[in-house]
Amino acid sequence: MRMTLCIATAVAVFSSCVLADIHDDLDDALESGEMETAVRLASKIVKKTPDDYDANFALALDCEAKEKFKEMAKHLKRCLRKRPDATAALNSLAMACLNLGDIEKAEKLAKKAAANAPREPQVKDTLRQVEMVKKELANPNAPPVVSNVFDAAASAYRYNKEVGNGPWAYFNSMVVTQDKNRTVWRGSFVTLVRSDWRPYPAELFFKVYPSGRVSIIRENRRVARMQAPKFSFNNYIRHFQVAKVNPTGVTSIEDSNDWPVLMRLKSGEKVVREVTLASLVKTGLSDFRPRIARADKIVIRDGSVNWDRPTDKDPVLATITDPKEIAAFNRMFVFVEKSDKEEWNPRADIGLGCGCPGGPGIDWWKGGEKLAQTALHHGKTVWWDGFTWDFVLTEKSQKEIAAWLSSHSIPQDNAKR
Repeated sequence: MRMTLCIATAVAVFSSCVLADIHDDLDDALESGEMETAVRLASKIVKKTPDDYDANFALALDCEAKEKFKEMAKHLKRCLRKRPDATAALNSLAMACLNLGDIEKAEKLAKKAAANAPREPQVKDTLRQVEMVKKELANPNAPPVVSNVFDAAASAYRYNKEVGNGPWAYFNSMVVTQDKNRTVWRGSFVTLVRSDWRPYPAELFFKVYPSGRVSIIRENRRVARMQAPKFSFNNYIRHFQVAKVNPTGVTSIEDSNDWPVLMRLKSGEKVVREVTLASLVKTGLSDFRPRIARADKIVIRDGSVNWDRPTDKDPVLATITDPKEIAAFNRMFVFVEKSDKEEWNPRADIGLGCGCPGGPGIDWWKGGEKLAQTALHHGKTVWWDGFTWDFVLTEKSQKEIAAWLSSHSIPQDNAKR
């Protein structure tokens, strides 16, 4: 009898150690974005312990990516049997219910998650999704906010900014599809995802509905292994709109590997427009100049751009409100308009290889509206999310801005993370 108990205990300890090892491997797989490996490991775990929280949550993520919402809900309910107040499981189950059409239950779960973590970006986004779906159902005949691929891309950009993520690094794709007899737009972009734990880079896959609602389907954290496009820049869809590209009949946007064409806009198999780097550079500056000309206040901050941290509490180093001083300050910002190099990375081109966010921060305001939030980068470039890259200041501008900062006792490299 004693021998049997000893053997049983040894087997239990061994099984426990094996499960612990599998859990460690599962965590590593999820962290690195190896979803196939994560699903295989999670499936092993639930065979031994059906209500294991981590394994069921991993399987729920996989179901969400495949839009298998009933199976997703099943795994999340198992998670909640183990941890009834787990915010992540409550929030994800709310999204599953929302996609299954159970709006009342989705709202109840989202509010419970919000009570646990009222500042968590993903929880706040779920509550917003619920409210938007309720509005869609209340007014099904409302005219569409999104009617073409450009509107959809602009909605995705606004969504990414509103939830507090970093400026997207590049836009991967956007195509029009059908979903439950509705026209929707699917695409993906790479960004820095905001998290209360820590920000992390990821490719986000999304759907945009005619109402303008954006729903994140899944994320891919393996961005370090992805093949990056030749050019990496922020918000070029807005540049298209500024350039008055006609979106009629456009069904997809495709990155191009052919220099000097960056992207082709297609209607079916027909190319209706090609976009070049030169057009984007010109448009970026033409958007910035009139924007800052409207300012009635300029604030210089001890900080940088809004990347993974808020800037509203940055110490203010100087404020300009006199119209003549604002005009004189603006005239110092003259940029090198250069677009003839095949792979132009301004920072590398002028010997700046670092990826720091820069500093000091310089913001242009009109009343209570922030027109542009920027940062100097070692006194040589300006970073604004409307630019394709940092824009390089002319040598004269660099000297004038340096002299102005010096006269106000403001160092040029004072960014704080």
